[in-house]
Amino acid sequence: WRDRVVEIRTGKMRGNATKAAAMLRLGVSGKGLPREGVTWFPFGTMLPFHFNGKGVVTIHDTLDRDFPRAVSFLERNLRRFMIPRTVKRCAVVTSSQFSQERIRRYYGVESTVIPLAPIPLPSPAPAIVRATPYVFYAANAWPHKNHEFLLRMWREDARLREIPLVFTLGSGLGALGPSIARCKAHGVQIHITGRLSRQELASYYRGALCTALPSLYEGFGLTAQESLLANCPALVSDRTSLTETVPTNYPYVLPLETRVWTETILALRIAPKQDFRKWASRTSWAEAAGKYLEVLDD
Repeated sequence: WRDRVVEIRTGKMRGNATKAAAMLRLGVSGKGLPREGVTWFPFGTMLPFHFNGKGVVTIHDTLDRDFPRAVSFLERNLRRFMIPRTVKRCAVVTSSQFSQERIRRYYGVESTVIPLAPIPLPSPAPAIVRATPYVFYAANAWPHKNHEFLLRMWREDARLREIPLVFTLGSGLGALGPSIARCKAHGVQIHITGRLSRQELASYYRGALCTALPSLYEGFGLTAQESLLANCPALVSDRTSLTETVPTNYPYVLPLETRVWTETILALRIAPKQDFRKWASRTSWAEAAGKYLEVLDD
Protein backbone atom coordinates (compact mmCIF):
# COMPACT_ATOMS: atom_id res chain seq x y z
CA TRP A 1 0.00 0.00 0.00
CA ARG A 2 3.04 2.26 0.25
CA ASP A 3 2.37 4.08 -3.03
CA ARG A 4 -1.25 4.65 -2.01
CA VAL A 5 -0.52 6.41 1.28
CA VAL A 6 -1.42 10.11 1.32
CA GLU A 7 0.88 12.07 3.62
CA ILE A 8 -0.67 15.17 5.17
CA ARG A 9 1.32 17.85 6.97
CA THR A 10 -0.81 19.35 9.71
CA GLY A 11 1.85 21.19 11.69
CA LYS A 12 2.74 20.52 15.30
CA MET A 13 0.18 18.49 17.23
CA ARG A 14 1.41 18.93 20.80
CA GLY A 15 -1.64 18.15 22.87
CA ASN A 16 -5.31 17.56 22.17
CA ALA A 17 -6.29 21.16 21.37
CA THR A 18 -3.72 21.68 18.62
CA LYS A 19 -4.48 18.21 17.25
CA ALA A 20 -8.19 19.05 17.05
CA ALA A 21 -7.46 22.33 15.28
CA ALA A 22 -5.24 20.56 12.75
CA MET A 23 -7.85 17.87 12.06
CA LEU A 24 -10.64 20.42 11.61
CA ARG A 25 -8.51 22.41 9.20
CA LEU A 26 -7.81 19.21 7.30
CA GLY A 27 -11.51 18.32 7.10
CA VAL A 28 -12.48 21.76 5.82
CA SER A 29 -9.69 22.15 3.27
CA GLY A 30 -9.41 18.49 2.29
CA LYS A 31 -5.95 19.37 1.05
CA GLY A 32 -4.25 16.31 -0.38
CA LEU A 33 -7.06 13.92 0.59
CA PRO A 34 -8.97 11.88 -2.02
CA ARG A 35 -12.41 12.99 -3.15
CA GLU A 36 -13.68 9.60 -4.31
CA GLY A 37 -12.81 5.90 -4.49
CA VAL A 38 -12.30 3.46 -1.62
CA THR A 39 -10.32 5.15 1.16
CA TRP A 40 -9.24 4.24 4.66
CA PHE A 41 -9.25 7.06 7.22
CA PRO A 42 -7.08 6.01 10.21
CA PHE A 43 -8.82 8.41 12.62
CA GLY A 44 -12.51 9.07 13.14
CA THR A 45 -12.25 12.86 12.84
CA MET A 46 -10.48 13.15 9.49
CA LEU A 47 -13.23 12.50 6.91
CA PRO A 48 -13.09 15.58 4.60
CA PHE A 49 -16.33 17.39 3.84
CA HIS A 50 -15.86 16.95 0.10
CA PHE A 51 -15.41 13.15 0.14
CA ASN A 52 -17.91 11.29 -2.07
CA GLY A 53 -16.32 7.85 -2.20
CA LYS A 54 -16.59 4.72 -0.07
CA GLY A 55 -14.74 4.98 3.21
CA VAL A 56 -13.51 2.80 6.03
CA VAL A 57 -12.73 4.63 9.28
CA THR A 58 -10.89 3.44 12.41
CA ILE A 59 -12.26 4.67 15.74
CA HIS A 60 -10.11 3.43 18.61
CA ASP A 61 -12.17 4.82 21.48
CA THR A 62 -15.10 6.98 22.57
CA LEU A 63 -13.04 8.92 25.10
CA ASP A 64 -15.00 12.15 24.58
CA ARG A 65 -18.20 10.35 25.65
CA ASP A 66 -16.83 8.10 28.41
CA PHE A 67 -14.24 10.41 29.94
CA PRO A 68 -15.01 13.94 28.71
CA ARG A 69 -12.76 15.73 31.18
CA ALA A 70 -9.78 13.98 29.57
CA VAL A 71 -10.50 15.69 26.25
CA SER A 72 -10.03 19.39 25.53
CA PHE A 73 -13.11 21.50 24.77
CA LEU A 74 -12.06 21.91 21.14
CA GLU A 75 -11.35 18.23 20.50
CA ARG A 76 -14.47 17.12 22.37
CA ASN A 77 -16.67 19.26 20.17
CA LEU A 78 -14.76 18.29 17.03
CA ARG A 79 -15.39 14.62 17.79
CA ARG A 80 -19.05 15.19 18.54
CA PHE A 81 -19.47 16.99 15.23
CA MET A 82 -17.30 14.83 12.99
CA ILE A 83 -17.81 11.27 14.20
CA PRO A 84 -21.63 11.03 13.81
CA ARG A 85 -21.36 12.20 10.18
CA THR A 86 -18.41 9.87 9.60
CA VAL A 87 -20.11 6.68 10.82
CA LYS A 88 -23.03 7.41 8.47
CA ARG A 89 -20.65 7.55 5.50
CA CYS A 90 -18.09 4.87 6.33
CA ALA A 91 -17.71 1.31 7.52
CA VAL A 92 -16.22 1.36 11.02
CA VAL A 93 -13.26 -0.59 12.39
CA THR A 94 -12.18 -0.53 16.03
CA SER A 95 -9.47 -2.24 18.05
CA SER A 96 -11.31 -3.88 20.97
CA GLN A 97 -14.63 -5.41 21.94
CA PHE A 98 -14.89 -2.74 24.63
CA SER A 99 -14.75 0.01 21.99
CA GLN A 100 -17.10 -1.94 19.72
CA GLU A 101 -19.76 -1.94 22.45
CA ARG A 102 -19.24 1.78 23.12
CA ILE A 103 -19.51 2.69 19.43
CA ARG A 104 -22.75 0.71 19.23
CA ARG A 105 -24.09 2.48 22.31
CA TYR A 106 -23.23 6.04 21.32
CA TYR A 107 -23.56 5.97 17.53
CA GLY A 108 -25.92 3.07 16.86
CA VAL A 109 -23.65 1.37 14.31
CA GLU A 110 -21.81 -1.93 14.19
CA SER A 111 -18.04 -2.06 13.83
CA THR A 112 -15.47 -4.70 12.96
CA VAL A 113 -12.92 -5.48 15.67
CA ILE A 114 -9.35 -5.72 14.37
CA PRO A 115 -6.90 -5.74 17.31
CA LEU A 116 -3.74 -3.73 16.95
CA ALA A 117 -0.56 -5.69 16.30
CA PRO A 118 2.55 -4.77 18.29
CA ILE A 119 5.64 -3.83 16.33
CA PRO A 120 8.83 -5.52 17.61
CA LEU A 121 11.30 -2.93 18.87
CA PRO A 122 14.76 -2.58 17.34
CA SER A 123 17.95 -3.38 19.22
CA PRO A 124 18.28 -1.12 22.28
CA ALA A 125 20.32 2.06 22.02
CA PRO A 126 23.70 2.15 23.79
CA ALA A 127 23.39 2.35 27.57
CA ILE A 128 21.38 5.49 28.27
CA VAL A 129 19.41 4.42 31.33
CA ARG A 130 20.13 4.16 35.01
CA ALA A 131 21.71 1.05 36.51
CA THR A 132 19.05 0.99 39.27
CA PRO A 133 15.87 -0.82 38.15
CA TYR A 134 12.96 1.59 37.87
CA VAL A 135 9.25 1.58 37.09
CA PHE A 136 8.61 2.89 33.59
CA TYR A 137 5.44 4.52 32.25
CA ALA A 138 5.41 5.46 28.57
CA ALA A 139 2.45 7.84 28.28
CA ASN A 140 1.48 11.47 27.79
CA ALA A 141 0.19 13.53 30.72
CA TRP A 142 -3.50 13.15 29.86
CA PRO A 143 -5.78 12.72 32.93
CA HIS A 144 -7.04 9.26 31.97
CA LYS A 145 -3.47 7.93 31.94
CA ASN A 146 -3.65 8.25 35.75
CA HIS A 147 -0.05 9.17 36.59
CA GLU A 148 -1.44 10.58 39.84
CA PHE A 149 -2.12 7.02 41.04
CA LEU A 150 1.59 6.15 40.85
CA LEU A 151 2.69 9.48 42.33
CA ARG A 152 0.38 8.95 45.30
CA MET A 153 1.78 5.44 45.84
CA TRP A 154 5.36 6.70 45.93
CA ARG A 155 4.48 9.58 48.29
CA GLU A 156 2.61 7.36 50.75
CA ASP A 157 4.90 4.31 50.96
CA ALA A 158 8.56 4.92 51.80
CA ARG A 159 9.52 1.43 50.58
CA LEU A 160 8.86 2.49 47.01
CA ARG A 161 11.21 5.46 47.19
CA GLU A 162 14.18 3.18 46.60
CA ILE A 163 12.77 2.57 43.12
CA PRO A 164 12.94 5.49 40.66
CA LEU A 165 9.94 6.41 38.53
CA VAL A 166 10.59 7.09 34.84
CA PHE A 167 7.91 8.89 32.81
CA THR A 168 8.10 9.83 29.14
CA LEU A 169 5.54 12.69 29.16
CA GLY A 170 6.41 13.50 25.57
CA SER A 171 3.80 16.27 25.31
CA GLY A 172 4.97 18.00 28.51
CA LEU A 173 4.13 17.85 32.22
CA GLY A 174 0.60 19.18 31.78
CA ALA A 175 -1.15 19.40 35.15
CA LEU A 176 1.29 16.93 36.74
CA GLY A 177 3.93 19.54 37.61
CA PRO A 178 2.79 20.22 41.22
CA SER A 179 2.34 16.51 42.02
CA ILE A 180 5.78 15.67 40.66
CA ALA A 181 7.27 18.49 42.74
CA ARG A 182 5.56 17.18 45.92
CA CYS A 183 6.92 13.70 45.24
CA LYS A 184 10.44 14.99 44.79
CA ALA A 185 10.08 16.86 48.08
CA HIS A 186 9.36 13.47 49.68
CA GLY A 187 12.59 12.05 48.25
CA VAL A 188 11.06 10.28 45.25
CA GLN A 189 13.38 9.95 42.26
CA ILE A 190 11.44 10.94 39.13
CA HIS A 191 13.01 11.14 35.70
CA ILE A 192 11.27 12.61 32.65
CA THR A 193 12.63 11.41 29.30
CA GLY A 194 10.50 13.34 26.81
CA ARG A 195 9.83 11.77 23.43
CA LEU A 196 11.89 8.65 22.71
CA SER A 197 13.05 7.01 19.52
CA ARG A 198 12.12 3.35 19.05
CA GLN A 199 15.70 2.38 19.87
CA GLU A 200 15.69 4.47 23.04
CA LEU A 201 12.32 3.04 24.03
CA ALA A 202 13.76 -0.48 23.74
CA SER A 203 16.56 0.55 26.12
CA TYR A 204 14.13 1.86 28.72
CA TYR A 205 12.07 -1.33 28.60
CA ARG A 206 15.23 -3.41 28.98
CA GLY A 207 16.36 -1.54 32.12
CA ALA A 208 12.96 -1.42 33.85
CA LEU A 209 11.82 -3.50 36.79
CA CYS A 210 8.42 -3.33 35.12
CA THR A 211 6.17 -1.01 33.17
CA ALA A 212 3.05 0.39 34.81
CA LEU A 213 -0.22 1.15 33.01
CA PRO A 214 -2.63 2.33 35.73
CA SER A 215 -4.84 3.89 33.06
CA LEU A 216 -8.48 4.70 33.75
CA TYR A 217 -9.38 4.34 30.08
CA GLU A 218 -7.88 2.83 26.94
CA GLY A 219 -9.28 1.88 23.56
CA PHE A 220 -6.69 -0.89 23.35
CA GLY A 221 -3.44 -0.33 25.29
CA LEU A 222 -0.71 -1.23 22.81
CA THR A 223 2.14 -0.30 25.16
CA ALA A 224 1.39 -3.35 27.32
CA GLN A 225 2.10 -5.59 24.34
CA GLU A 226 5.16 -3.55 23.44
CA SER A 227 6.54 -4.05 26.94
CA LEU A 228 5.93 -7.80 26.90
CA LEU A 229 7.64 -8.15 23.52
CA ALA A 230 10.65 -6.48 25.12
CA ASN A 231 10.50 -9.11 27.92
CA CYS A 232 9.49 -6.50 30.49
CA PRO A 233 6.55 -7.30 32.81
CA ALA A 234 3.62 -4.92 32.36
CA LEU A 235 1.30 -4.13 35.26
CA VAL A 236 -2.05 -3.10 33.80
CA SER A 237 -5.25 -1.86 35.40
CA ASP A 238 -8.41 -3.89 35.11
CA ARG A 239 -10.22 -1.02 33.40
CA THR A 240 -11.89 -0.85 29.98
CA SER A 241 -10.06 -2.60 27.13
CA LEU A 242 -6.80 -3.34 28.97
CA THR A 243 -8.11 -6.75 30.00
CA GLU A 244 -8.38 -7.61 26.27
CA THR A 245 -4.82 -6.51 25.57
CA VAL A 246 -3.31 -9.47 27.42
CA PRO A 247 -4.35 -13.16 27.68
CA THR A 248 -7.13 -13.97 30.15
CA ASN A 249 -4.74 -15.71 32.57
CA TYR A 250 -2.07 -12.99 32.55
CA PRO A 251 -1.03 -12.55 36.22
CA TYR A 252 -0.52 -8.79 36.32
CA VAL A 253 -3.97 -7.38 35.60
CA LEU A 254 -4.58 -5.48 38.83
CA PRO A 255 -7.43 -3.54 40.46
CA LEU A 256 -6.63 0.14 40.99
CA GLU A 257 -5.79 -0.23 44.67
CA THR A 258 -2.51 1.30 45.83
CA ARG A 259 -1.80 -1.54 48.26
CA VAL A 260 -2.10 -4.19 45.53
CA TRP A 261 0.16 -2.30 43.12
CA THR A 262 2.72 -1.52 45.83
CA GLU A 263 3.06 -5.12 46.99
CA THR A 264 3.21 -6.40 43.40
CA ILE A 265 6.02 -4.00 42.49
CA LEU A 266 8.00 -4.84 45.64
CA ALA A 267 7.54 -8.58 44.98
CA LEU A 268 8.94 -8.18 41.46
CA ARG A 269 12.23 -6.99 42.96
CA ILE A 270 12.90 -10.46 44.36
CA ALA A 271 10.98 -12.57 41.85
CA PRO A 272 12.94 -14.98 39.61
CA LYS A 273 13.38 -13.97 35.99
CA GLN A 274 10.61 -15.03 33.62
CA ASP A 275 10.09 -14.96 29.89
CA PHE A 276 7.30 -12.40 29.55
CA ARG A 277 7.41 -12.61 25.77
CA LYS A 278 5.18 -15.68 26.01
CA TRP A 279 2.31 -13.35 26.99
CA ALA A 280 2.75 -11.11 23.96
CA SER A 281 0.31 -11.22 21.07
CA ARG A 282 1.35 -13.23 18.03
CA THR A 283 -0.83 -11.12 15.73
CA SER A 284 1.21 -9.55 12.95
CA TRP A 285 0.59 -6.36 10.99
CA ALA A 286 0.27 -8.53 7.88
CA GLU A 287 -2.67 -10.34 9.51
CA ALA A 288 -4.22 -7.03 10.59
CA ALA A 289 -3.80 -5.68 7.05
CA GLY A 290 -5.52 -8.78 5.66
CA LYS A 291 -8.52 -8.16 7.91
CA TYR A 292 -8.64 -4.53 6.79
CA LEU A 293 -8.62 -5.69 3.16
CA GLU A 294 -11.68 -7.84 3.88
CA VAL A 295 -13.51 -4.76 5.20
CA LEU A 296 -12.36 -2.68 2.21
CA ASP A 297 -13.51 -5.39 -0.21
CA ASP A 298 -16.97 -5.37 1.34
